[in-house]
Amino acid sequence: FKDNTRIFEDFPKKGLKFLDIVPLFYQPKLCDQLCNLLLKQFKDTEIDAIASVETRGFMLGMVMAIKINKPFILIRREKKLPGKVIRLE
Repeated sequence: FKDNTRIFEDFPKKGLKFLDIVPLFYQPKLCDQLCNLLLKQFKDTEIDAIASVETRGFMLGMVMAIKINKPFILIRREKKLPGKVIRLE
């Protein structure tokens, strides 16, 4: 996977490294392999739903939820979704 990701130094602030996984999404087979690898980590765990955080997590989380036929839960920052939401602190 490493050849299909990019690292941006000092982003979003100095001293941090941002790992950009978007190039993986241009390669359907790699994206599929990544989702399978992530799911494999939980092969002995009973899963009720897949939940993921924000944009890139939504893309992978939805694919993984479909693969195991489970609901997908979006986790967003406050005031990012209209209508009734469930809030946890």
